[in-house]
Amino acid sequence: MAAQAALDAHAQWAPSANRADPVDILTAQARERIPELLRERYARMKADPFAFFRGAAAVMAADLAESPSTGLRVQACGDCHLANFGAYATPKGTPVFDVNDFDETLPAPFEWDVKRLAASLAVAASISKMRDGDCRRLARAAVKSSREQLAPLAGLAPLDAWSERIDLGAGLADIDAPRIRRKVEKRLSNVLAAGREHFGLVEASSGHWRIKDKPPLVRHLSRRELNAREAFASYAKTLQEDRRILLERYRLRDVAFKVVGVGSVGTFCAIGLFVSDDGAPLLLQIKQAQQSVLASFAGPSDYRNHGQRVVGAAHIARRDRCLPRLDGGAAGWAVFLCAAAEGSSPGRAREPARSGAAVLRRPLRPHAGPRPCTRRRCGGAVDLFG
Repeated sequence: MAAQAALDAHAQWAPSANRADPVDILTAQARERIPELLRERYARMKADPFAFFRGAAAVMAADLAESPSTGLRVQACGDCHLANFGAYATPKGTPVFDVNDFDETLPAPFEWDVKRLAASLAVAASISKMRDGDCRRLARAAVKSSREQLAPLAGLAPLDAWSERIDLGAGLADIDAPRIRRKVEKRLSNVLAAGREHFGLVEASSGHWRIKDKPPLVRHLSRRELNAREAFASYAKTLQEDRRILLERYRLRDVAFKVVGVGSVGTFCAIGLFVSDDGAPLLLQIKQAQQSVLASFAGPSDYRNHGQRVVGAAHIARRDRCLPRLDGGAAGWAVFLCAAAEGSSPGRAREPARSGAAVLRRPLRPHAGPRPCTRRRCGGAVDLFG
């Protein structure tokens, strides 16, 4: 592997002579997006360099494809930047910390995820007015931490490695600064409580249940309601019997359109409010899955449609949260429980006000050195909880 890609070769990058114009790449993506949401997508990306970075996964994929590789392939996230990690509650209410976005997942060189994560830390740190040297040290610490965490996993039996989880409680306890630790613990507690209250999105009056509008992120769009209802109905038919029987105890009462993160703005995403006969609400999110930005460089997906690709990878990486995939035909859809992912909620406005500077803020000040950036501590070091 060293002969294939020397270690220091990964530190070098220069645009190739035939590099595609980033604007052309984004324009090509726009052809597959909902036209009326493109203005919102570009407005978010213009907020600052980190916002552009988040929305430009396709641009970076093209650049990474030109970089050296050891030939080791993994089920890559495909969009592994710092804001795509966060805390959420499993269906049993257990708080966990993990990757929370698999829209771009595909088997690909393992270096691609590592490089995108390191680059995201450097860009966001720069937006936070950290010095260039500290930005570099932050990126280096993240890569070092990744290596140090993978080493012991490589020595485990496959079943033991498969069962490993990040202990979120222990990670928070390891945060050195008491004030930061208390702040993160309070934010996590609030997020989990919001999840139990359905994020303030559900209201009932005289037996009529509906999703509250919270523009610009959650709102009713009557012209798209039929598509959403048909998709949820199709989803129920794809479930294995035990889960189908469970879902049959709920009835779909309302649907609303949801505007998602920077990279996905313009794709179809809806929230469905299901209510049982005894008045217990359940929120499900359905999201259109499109071709991964990695596909042109890492090869096409083996799945029949992109909904299967996204949910299949999420099952592999995060078995606690995912519901079975929805077979939505050629385009594909993915259905998930609405959980407190990213340490936020579906109705909380995060863009464009939540920029790279807001993501990093004080927990990543360089006085703490590289220690806070280890995998066990990243929930505290990277302030993903608000």
